[in-house]
Amino acid sequence: MKRPHLLPRSLLGAASSTTHWLSTLGIVLVFLASTVRAQEPTITVEPQDQHVSLGGNVAFRLTASASAPAWYEWYHDDGVNQTSLFGTDSARAGSILTLNNVQLADAGGYYAVIINDLGRVTSRVAQLSIDPTFIKVKGQPIVDDVEPSEVGIWCDYNHDGFMDLFVGNSQNGPPVSTNSLYRNEGDGTFTRIINSLTSTALNT
Repeated sequence: MKRPHLLPRSLLGAASSTTHWLSTLGIVLVFLASTVRAQEPTITVEPQDQHVSLGGNVAFRLTASASAPAWYEWYHDDGVNQTSLFGTDSARAGSILTLNNVQLADAGGYYAVIINDLGRVTSRVAQLSIDPTFIKVKGQPIVDDVEPSEVGIWCDYNHDGFMDLFVGNSQNGPPVSTNSLYRNEGDGTFTRIINSLTSTALNT
């Protein structure tokens, strides 16, 4: 008859200790798994309405939280069609929609959809209104010149039907001591003019 295999008491103690440690580790892992939960997309700050002049730039912003991977999809609703603009798989890169040199066709509603594996959420529709009365002018002396200006007056000094800009400057401040006159070329550009109106700055 074979004898039953007997384990030394010291080995039994070691096995019992290992079993207890593994059991404790399992409890900790289960606890961590229960406390770190995946999150559906939620919006905390909605995009706001914007009003800009023709040719201006605009940015719609929202703040959202969601478990990764998550992505944003922006849409333009012009009242007839809903057009997808872009999507990104970066958690924050798509939270800002920037439109440059806006035209009348860009007016309408803009909203975002945030998506992850657990679901999706749609933002409010933010409205973009565009004022065609003025066109935003960039990269020209009329906006880039730095002068000690006192007053600005829109007038049609040469009677061509386009409003020109006269800027009265102070004699006391550098870098100029004369006035400025910008002629409206009628195509969205202005030319700086030197004549009798610009020869002397204002007295202050």
